[in-house]
Amino acid sequence: MKNFILMFAVTLSVNTFAWGNRGHHTICQAATFLVENPNLRQFLKRREHTYGHLCNTPDIYWKSLSADDRKIGDPTHYLHAQSINPDLKKIPLDYAEVLKKVGEEDVGSLWWRAQQFYQVAQKSFAEIKNTKPPKDFKQQQEPNLAYNQAVYAAQVAMGLMGHFVGDGSMPYHNHADYNGWATGHGGIHAFYEDECVAEMPADLLTNIISKAKNTSDKISFLKANLSVVERMKELAILTRPDVMAVEKLDPIIKPSSDIDGVKIPAIRKEASKTCARFFPLIAKEMGFSAKLLAKLWDQMYEESGSPDLSAYRSFRYPTQADFVLPDYIP
Repeated sequence: MKNFILMFAVTLSVNTFAWGNRGHHTICQAATFLVENPNLRQFLKRREHTYGHLCNTPDIYWKSLSADDRKIGDPTHYLHAQSINPDLKKIPLDYAEVLKKVGEEDVGSLWWRAQQFYQVAQKSFAEIKNTKPPKDFKQQQEPNLAYNQAVYAAQVAMGLMGHFVGDGSMPYHNHADYNGWATGHGGIHAFYEDECVAEMPADLLTNIISKAKNTSDKISFLKANLSVVERMKELAILTRPDVMAVEKLDPIIKPSSDIDGVKIPAIRKEASKTCARFFPLIAKEMGFSAKLLAKLWDQMYEESGSPDLSAYRSFRYPTQADFVLPDYIP
C-alpha cells in the first residue's frame, strides 16, 4: 500500500506541474515586455499579471476538472516524441499523420495545442475590426458588447497559448522518458521544473527577459514563414538534448527503481542546496519560450490587421477560463 501511494504521488506531481506556477507565470509576464508591435505592447503594459494568471490556468483550474476532461486535456501538455520518431526533424507536421503512425498509443499533442490557441486568438483579433468600440464608461464595462467580447476572447486565447509555448521549452515535455525512470532519475521531472524553479532568485523575471533579448533573431524557431507547429518543433529540437545535461547534474544519492510496475523515485540531495546548478539551463529554456511567445503574439496580432485595442477598459478578469477541447483530434 505504501508503494502504491508513493507511485501515485510521483505520477500526480508529474501531471500537475509544467515549469511550476512560478515558471509559467514568469514566462508569460516576460513575454509582455518583449512584444515589438507598439500598439500591442501598449495594451499589454498594464496586464502582465493577467497573462501570468492565464498561463497557469491549464495547470491549475483545468486540472481540478472531471476525470474525463483530464483524460482529454492532460496529453495536450506534452509530446512523447521518440514514440513517433526518434528523430524530431522527421515528426509529421500534420497531427492526422501522427495518429496514423501511433494508432491508439498516447503520445500527446503539445505542438498542435499551441497552434489551436494561436488560431483562436487570431480569429478573435480579426473580429474586433467588425465591432464598434464602447462610447462611454458604461459600455466599457458591458461584457456582452461585441468589441469587449472579441478583445476578451483574444486575451484569454493568448494567455492559454502561452502555457503550451512554455511547456515546449521544458526538455522532458518532448521526451518519452518524461520522468527519468529509464535512466535511474525517476522523479526528475517535478524536481527540475518545479522545485528548482521555486529556488531561483528573486530576479527571475529580469533574468528571463535578459536571456530572451540576447536570443539571436536567427535562431531556428524565429525564422520567417514558419507555422506555429514548425516553431514548436524547432523549440523542441533545441531543448530536448538538455535532458542529458539535466541528468548529468541531477544530485542523486540513490537511483530510482521500477520493479514490476512499482516505481520508487530517486533519492536526491535537498533542492535548496543543489538546484543552483540548474539555473543557467532553466533560464535559457524559459528565455526561449518567452521570446517565442512574444513573437507569436506579434505575429497573430499583425496577421489579424492590427486592430485598435485602445478602447478596451473592461475590468473583467479571466479567473477561470473555460476548458477548451482540442479541435485537431478526431
